Amino acid sequence: SSLGCDDELDVAINAQRIITSLSNDKELIRAGIQLSLLYYELNKETSVEKNKKNDILNKKEIIREIGETICYPIPLRNWDYFNMSGISDNNNIKLVLSAMIAVLLDSEDFEDCIKKAGSCFDHASFLSFNTGLLAEKVFGVPSDMANDGYTYLHASPSLYDVVAEFEKKFPPHIVKKRSIIKRKF
Repeated sequence: SSLGCDDELDVAINAQRIITSLSNDKELIRAGIQLSLLYYELNKETSVEKNKKNDILNKKEIIREIGETICYPIPLRNWDYFNMSGISDNNNIKLVLSAMIAVLLDSEDFEDCIKKAGSCFDHASFLSFNTGLLAEKVFGVPSDMANDGYTYLHASPSLYDVVAEFEKKFPPHIVKKRSIIKRKF
């Protein structure tokens, strides 16, 4: 909902409009607005300098600040808490969002982030998708992973065209290939 918005007010109004079409739960609406604002903030340039490490640290600090307003006041760094306790359907949305933010803050790169999000018990697809959106803004998607994704789109020319058109308007953050030596299995 934050893509193409000019300021924070536009982001909040657009997010609220989208979420109220799905649910009237006030907690869910508030969380959706906060996530949209988080994505909007990460889209803006956070660092003038070209130091990649500082840029990642600045973006993680933005995530920590906004995450603490969305989630329970629990340590967001401790990803093992969520892995061990599991996140079940009867937990509220704040715990799921806490897990998403904890995974992102604890990750070293894009691949590490997706693997950790996918290993959460009940909401793996939701966590992986939303964490991946934020991880792209923080770490960037390795070019070999992005290229592998495009090969799956060739089976559907119409879907490939939609993605290509979207990426013209909102270019993805693609970084160099992964280092096979540094990969963790």
